[in-house]
Amino acid sequence: QALLVALGDQLPRRKLLDHLNNMPPRYSEQNSPEEIAHHFHLIDNLDSLPVAVRLEPSGLFTEITICTYDQPFRLSEICGVLATHDINIFSAQAYTRQDGIVIDIFQVSKPDTETAPQLRDNIQQTLTDVFRDKVRVTDLFASHQQRWSRRHKPTIPIPVDVTFENDVSARYTVIDITAHDATGLLYTITHTLSDLGLDIYTARIGTQADRAVDAFYVRQNGNKITDDKTITHITQTLAAAVDNQ
Repeated sequence: QALLVALGDQLPRRKLLDHLNNMPPRYSEQNSPEEIAHHFHLIDNLDSLPVAVRLEPSGLFTEITICTYDQPFRLSEICGVLATHDINIFSAQAYTRQDGIVIDIFQVSKPDTETAPQLRDNIQQTLTDVFRDKVRVTDLFASHQQRWSRRHKPTIPIPVDVTFENDVSARYTVIDITAHDATGLLYTITHTLSDLGLDIYTARIGTQADRAVDAFYVRQNGNKITDDKTITHITQTLAAAVDNQ
């Protein structure tokens, strides 16, 4: 109700209600009226573009909001493009609307080599090229891996930990992943999840010092994941992919 009052003069009431009803419940709790208004403007831009990007300084970090249509591997493509622009992701929230529109919000540190408008335009152009099949994220990512491999490695390794929760959500299995934070980690995880045939509906990404603590709400073939052999296979595949990145 507070959102309806706050946004009553900016957005049509029916359009706002449809938007909120098609989003996960936590969306309205985690986003301010101003942020939701920005999301509406990004959605409107999808009439003529495959993706819309907003970049805004936010305290110690920069916030990047990306709006597009959901497709297999879409979140991993977005994470891969951000990584290849040397963007470090500290936290993120990923939402999928029931009509297939996705809104992904990343809190990041950005390189000082580009102004905010330049970086926004470059990200949007790269994502547009990827979504229109002009370039592959796997090729972009591979070209950056050698440079990343020379970066600082942790003195004390943080082991990869993968756990499954089926009691948190009635519709989704939640996969919690803890690992050493590194450039490209989120791309590796999301690409592996998609490669395993999992649909990522929402995600919560966080970083604590050098430790990444990520949670993914997923389904496989429209169902929660309960088979022990499948869980073991996913766990082993994820751990191997993160260890080998």
